[in-house]
Amino acid sequence: MPPGVRHLRLVLTVVTVSIGGSGACLERGDHDSSTSSLRLAPCSAAGIERTTECGTLSVPENRERPGRAITLRMTVVRATQPAAREAVFFLTGGPGTAATASARGLTREHAALAATHDFVFVDQRGTGESNPLRCESPPDPGLPPMFSADDAAICRQALEPTADLLAYTTADAAADLEAVRRALNYGPINLHGSSYGTRLAWAYAAKFPKQARTLVLHGPAPPGFLIPLPFAPGLDVALDGVVADCLADTDCADRFPRLQADVEAAFERLRNSAARVTLDGQQETTLSRGELSEAVRYLLYSAFDARRIPLLLTQAAAGDYTPIARWSANYRRALARDLNEGMYLSVTCAEDIPFLQEPEIESITRHTKLGDYRARQQMAACSAWPRGKSGVAEPRPLPTPALILVGAYDPATPVEAAKRAAALLLDSRVVVVPHGGHALNGLGIDDCLSRMTTRFIAEGKPAAVDDSCVAQARRLPFILQ
Repeated sequence: MPPGVRHLRLVLTVVTVSIGGSGACLERGDHDSSTSSLRLAPCSAAGIERTTECGTLSVPENRERPGRAITLRMTVVRATQPAAREAVFFLTGGPGTAATASARGLTREHAALAATHDFVFVDQRGTGESNPLRCESPPDPGLPPMFSADDAAICRQALEPTADLLAYTTADAAADLEAVRRALNYGPINLHGSSYGTRLAWAYAAKFPKQARTLVLHGPAPPGFLIPLPFAPGLDVALDGVVADCLADTDCADRFPRLQADVEAAFERLRNSAARVTLDGQQETTLSRGELSEAVRYLLYSAFDARRIPLLLTQAAAGDYTPIARWSANYRRALARDLNEGMYLSVTCAEDIPFLQEPEIESITRHTKLGDYRARQQMAACSAWPRGKSGVAEPRPLPTPALILVGAYDPATPVEAAKRAAALLLDSRVVVVPHGGHALNGLGIDDCLSRMTTRFIAEGKPAAVDDSCVAQARRLPFILQ
């Protein structure tokens, strides 16, 4: 896995919607059938030195048209103290990544919290071992579009014999979580969502408010935040922040004295034609302005990778785009291993793309480095994908206490979006992490963030959180050579 991807594999793309429509209802009868189908047994999870159980729960694939059932895979890490408190359900990003894959890292990261609370990781339907919707395609040595109508059509044809692609929305997943909660015999639960997982957490709290005790929203987006429109302005704001950090750092400023001009030149050179680049194995291909923008956007996701940006864009400004193209190709290969593309399409083609309007696309993406490149790609892919019910409803305030964490340089869910989310939460607090991207590690404050989360969940009150320690965040040294 290339540098940085291991740190952000669960924080890819996000949006928040209110739940409703397809699969949103969980009838009382589902409790008995789901409970009887629960299979849970002790297991040995690599790197988790706590009592752990692994298992499955069978649920209807389409609750509106009962027939085929699917199996949800889960990992439950038991609290070490006998009088355990309310469970914490961890909801991960994408959409399209498997929550069980993050069990080891999150249990270690939140060790104090794990002493007093069960941790529950459920592979969302369409991911991991919960009827995964993977789009298998032959490896491409170049830099093909991340989304295309042709690839979506091929994937759809391969998946439809074994999956109802209309039934893999956030509303369906929220109903699954409620089935899991009941089957495990928990009372109200705490929901910890990262990236797309914030959408699922929000949807669950909206549909089952009495069962949602607290929300921790890491990289949230409020209702009306439609993938991928915010990515374009988000990239520019985050990149400006990293450039400012470099110019405020003596070593970085001395090494890249013309950084602002070089950044603009790197993009401007590709305005009318793509650059020729050589990838691994001496494979020649081209790098477009859109693909350069996507590469920089993903570099900005974590502090580990953002420190490479001054060097890579200075090289590009001088005409050498091969280093950043190779980074992008490696990142894309790792992303393809982690992401269930079919699930990504089932969610976004129902909940985001249908609501994009041409005037909005133009006004939001105009004069940005990314432009409408990503939006047009996803629109093309969704033209070949079945559209499920979105579950989008008019935003309404949520009473669930919420702690919102966001990086100051988050290119996917910027600070402004976090503030919009807070405006819809009746009892919330926004903590902006200096120098943070979409991921918040690598800044020397992991313990600080964990303590805040533990205190918030223990008290259930955002006001109880002391966030003064985030001021100690320090960026890793920039890579100069």
